[in-house]
Amino acid sequence: MELTYGRHAVEAMLSHDVSGEMALFFQENRKDERTLQILEQAEHHQIPIHPVSRTVLDEMTDGTRHQGFVLRCANPEPIWQPDHLPHLVDNATEPALLLILDGVQDPHNLGACLRSADGAGAHAVVSPRNRAVGLTPAVRKVASGAAESVPFIQIVNLVRTLDELRAKEVKIVGLASEADQSLYDIDLTGPIALVLGGEEKGLRRLTRENCDHLVRLPMLGATESLNVSVAAGICLYEIRRQRGMPPQKDPIPSLDPDIEDVMQKDVTSENNIPEDAVLKDDVLEDIALENVASENVIPKNDASEDDRLEDIVSGDTALEDVILEDFVLDDAISEDDVLEDVAHEDADSER
Repeated sequence: MELTYGRHAVEAMLSHDVSGEMALFFQENRKDERTLQILEQAEHHQIPIHPVSRTVLDEMTDGTRHQGFVLRCANPEPIWQPDHLPHLVDNATEPALLLILDGVQDPHNLGACLRSADGAGAHAVVSPRNRAVGLTPAVRKVASGAAESVPFIQIVNLVRTLDELRAKEVKIVGLASEADQSLYDIDLTGPIALVLGGEEKGLRRLTRENCDHLVRLPMLGATESLNVSVAAGICLYEIRRQRGMPPQKDPIPSLDPDIEDVMQKDVTSENNIPEDAVLKDDVLEDIALENVASENVIPKNDASEDDRLEDIVSGDTALEDVILEDFVLDDAISEDDVLEDVAHEDADSER
């Protein structure tokens, strides 16, 4: 049996792969909206649901952070097989973009690479079957759903796979610190297979010799190389930059949903604003306007929102008005006289 844990990973599994025997374990007494959505997904697929204590979930995952969800399933057969790779290249609606990992063994690195590949719109991530990590529970957790959305293909012979891709006019570009050419000096707009080596040794000799181009990332500091997942993200997005970003189907949140929810609750609770009564932008705008109005002794109801926003920009004008209101006692005193009196009072106080 295999375990998948973490909210995003479990949601992705229930959305993409519901074949075989499964059982969902979740932390009891949770009734938030996200939990209910996951439970509805499981019920829809007739997957047994077991509410358990957090202690049980901790034991199931050996203390790994699980966010209250564990999905147990029979060891699934890989959905993507090596013979699917040519079809992915042929059927791509744009020049193919493949990420090939030559011996990455750390689950966190593979998970992060999958996530970057998903974000950059790669058509597949390819890795050798031997001497490399596969789709373990830790990989799925770090990938945060990308392990189910990006085809992950494990192959037997990497050199043969590179030859097959080259026959389909895919340019093989390897990343190596000793390369003479920079990543930013090469045309990456056509079909590309980006090849990165493992954590310790980088690209193996045969892999390096079977690349059409070797490129390096410019390193301006003391370190000689970057983590493989960081390097993968940089390279993938340089390829995407050269090609031009396609229109996004869905807006991408600026923060992790959990963090954003906490920030929203803090803002609304501190200002006694019901969470469901206003939009986040409205809350922040009201706070800014109230601060400006109070600091400048301007009653909130005496001006429109546009006027108060203008006061933010022209704060000096607002402050000058306050000074004038304090010192103008009758119409016979000019503004210049008032300002002169202020200057004199400041001088007296300093003495």
